[in-house]
Amino acid sequence: MHNESIYDESIHGTRAIDLCVAAIDLSVLAGLREFDNEGDPDLVAELAVIFFQDTVQRLRSLRRAIDSADAAGIESEAHSLKGSSASLGAVGMSLLCGELEAKGRAGAIKGAGAIEGALEALSRIEEEFGRARAILEANISSASYQLV
Repeated sequence: MHNESIYDESIHGTRAIDLCVAAIDLSVLAGLREFDNEGDPDLVAELAVIFFQDTVQRLRSLRRAIDSADAAGIESEAHSLKGSSASLGAVGMSLLCGELEAKGRAGAIKGAGAIEGALEALSRIEEEFGRARAILEANISSASYQLV
């Protein structure tokens, strides 16, 4: 587990949300693997590849929405990322996306300070995606090796 404080002054004032969150909740992956059938491709591997590709595209779209102060676009993209990351156990990423989604829903994206805050939130989401991706890739490689 990795201890991390997530600060988002633009959403929560100066309040810090202290989280003890691993980049990936491995129990989620174990639950998904229960659906694997012998001889079939690894479900987690298939879902992870889709997640990687989709997330890269959605992060680009989210950046465009932030750059244009498109609150509805921010809400929509952050909501999609929140769900897809949660489905693969990327809890920290999902929480960060939920915060940005709420900011978009509230329409709190006006002014340079708000856009800067949203870009900082996006940067934290991208970092968390990198952590989650590395763990998923290692988990997939490990699972594939065990199956061979």
